[in-house]
Amino acid sequence: MIKKLFLFLVCVSVSGAVVASPPGWYAGAQYAALTFGNNLGSEDVNLGALVLRGGFDFNPNFSVEARYGFGLGDDNANGATIKLDSMLGAYAIGKLPLGSAVDLYGVLGYTRFDMTFSNNTTTVSSDGSDLSFGVGADLRFGEPWSAGIEYMNYYDKNGEKITALSIGASYRF
Repeated sequence: MIKKLFLFLVCVSVSGAVVASPPGWYAGAQYAALTFGNNLGSEDVNLGALVLRGGFDFNPNFSVEARYGFGLGDDNANGATIKLDSMLGAYAIGKLPLGSAVDLYGVLGYTRFDMTFSNNTTTVSSDGSDLSFGVGADLRFGEPWSAGIEYMNYYDKNGEKITALSIGASYRF
């Protein structure tokens, strides 16, 4: 799966599409509905996060982006409260413009998470990082604004997995 996504990123970044925005900076924010699960039979934990994004479009088909996110709440599972403290990542984004208003894209990068697990007697902080990948679509609805939807697999290690379905908006400078 990761090899196919990498091949997609390379292909669209060199394909030379003619309809899209010129190079430049952008910033945005997403609401991410995160799902944290493990293979121990525990119930999934659902967390909300605000993710701030900033990046640079090198051409219509390739961007780089940094993201910083933090939890907007917590969830309970198996007698513990789980909270996302922060997430930080860097990503390469390959885009496929479909006309003048829609971009499909693939994301490949690296994400680091910090989380807190607590119950009535103990609080434990945990962190982790992993290769991240996903797909999304952006709709430009009046330059310089766009809105989008995205699915990401942020973390998948040691039987634990963090995925997210996000909606957000961006502004081009």
